[in-house]
Amino acid sequence: MAASCGAAAARYRLIVNADDFGFTRDVNEGIVEAHRNGILTATTLMGNGDAFEHAAERARATPSLDVGCHLVLVQGESLVEPGRLLPTGLRELIVALARRRIDPYEEMAAQVRRIARAGIRPSHLDTHRHTHLLPPVLNAVVRIAHEFRIPWVRRPFDFVVDPTAPLWASAVAVGLRATGSVLARELGPPLRSTDHFAGFQITGTLDKTTLAATLERLPEGLTELMCHPGRLGDELRAAETRLKASREIELAALTSPEVRAVIERRGIALTNYR
Repeated sequence: MAASCGAAAARYRLIVNADDFGFTRDVNEGIVEAHRNGILTATTLMGNGDAFEHAAERARATPSLDVGCHLVLVQGESLVEPGRLLPTGLRELIVALARRRIDPYEEMAAQVRRIARAGIRPSHLDTHRHTHLLPPVLNAVVRIAHEFRIPWVRRPFDFVVDPTAPLWASAVAVGLRATGSVLARELGPPLRSTDHFAGFQITGTLDKTTLAATLERLPEGLTELMCHPGRLGDELRAAETRLKASREIELAALTSPEVRAVIERRGIALTNYR
């Protein structure tokens, strides 16, 4: 799905970005399908993903899909020290950072370099599990954005408390906003973020009903909607992730006529970071 040529003049502009490109081949196929047959306009590629080469090939074969970097410091294998596993979660990452067992810049820069060597020029950055809300990770992300001339960095604060979201997700989303001033200060020109963001609270519960409701509430300006579509094949079933069957449901939502009808009725222009 190509970005709308009238996006720059529209009141409501929307980038629909899929995280986890390169996670598994069935996730990759679902992301490409959501782009070709639905409203997805962009994705972020995991430089250390198990299905990286497959994702890079699919990206080269789908030039209309805008590709950025999904920088990974938790889950998967290090590119700096092949064979060494990265921390499994945020708590372990915080300990590793405090004890200087991991260099966030070196790990993430290696991922960007791998993406560039695959012939992909990334247009935007985000992090797996939003780890750039941690100050040492944010500093490394800003350095990488400047060094590799990648102008867009995600600001992962939902624009509204979603009444349909799980209570814990809404509570965490509200808590994340406390880091907003730090992120805004670090992401000064020439770096940019979208005006608004959505998707954190409904990760794992996004279906066509919740997606349509989010689009109905979309504010004026440029919004990024984060999503996690995919096909539920053998690779995803075997992967360490809580997002499995939900990826198929998100794929159905992103390609549904009902969602497309909301976009057309509200005059929402689909665009991307490029």
